[in-house]
Formats: sequence, structure tokens, C-alpha cells
Amino acid sequence: MVLDVVPAWLPNRLSGLVKEPKRYVVDPSLIAASLRLDVAAVMRDGDLMGRLLDTFVASQIRADAALSPARPRLHHLRQRNGRHEVDIIAALWSRSP
Repeated sequence: MVLDVVPAWLPNRLSGLVKEPKRYVVDPSLIAASLRLDVAAVMRDGDLMGRLLDTFVASQIRADAALSPARPRLHHLRQRNGRHEVDIIAALWSRSP
């Protein structure tokens, strides 16, 4: 119940994509508390701030998707070499295997 798994979005016309799911901690405050981070520590580290912000946005989108009448499925998209990534895709249908 602490991790949320977001499957990869795998459209047929794109190749070279990562097929593994992406894992998010359900609440960024759990990360900050477990690492004993304060605001100053997060502000000093841009990579850490980006990861916490990514986790926060994913948790908000997940909550909105659960309440949406359309019930979109959440996915991520990432190239194998890691050059390009889309953190969250809200799809009204799933093309995942």
C-alpha cells in the first residue's frame, strides 16, 4: 500500500520503449520523512526536488483519475536509452498487453 505501480504504455507504432512499470511512493512526505529531509535539504538538491515533485503530481493525478467518471488508466512512456520520458499518460483505453 506504500507503492503505486504505473504500467508502461506500449503503442504498436513505437519501438525502443521500456516495458517495465514505473513505481511511485504514494505520498512524497513518506520519502521526506524516511530520509529525514527538511525544506532546506530539498531546496539544495534539484534532482531530489524534481523526484519529490514528480511523486506529488503523480499522487494528485492518481486521485483525480480514481474520481473521474471516465476512469482513465495511468501509464508512463520511456525510451530504453532514457533520453525521453513522459511520466504520466492518462488513457481512456489501455493498449498494454
